[in-house]
Amino acid sequence: MRHAGQVDSALSAGAHHVVRLYDGNMAEQVGEIAPAGVDRIAETDLAGNVDADLEVLKYNGVIAT
Repeated sequence: MRHAGQVDSALSAGAHHVVRLYDGNMAEQVGEIAPAGVDRIAETDLAGNVDADLEVLKYNGVIAT
């Protein structure tokens, strides 16, 4: 989430976890949720997030843009 006001809406809509882009290191937050990494990333800003994406993506994982 890019803005604090979006968190409650996402959780109310059924999100199990919310990564707060405005609140620190994205890769660290994802690592707390999925210590072994993630299989898939739905990415809307690849150029801005590629380093963090690769940090949390499992081997043979997929980034969808």
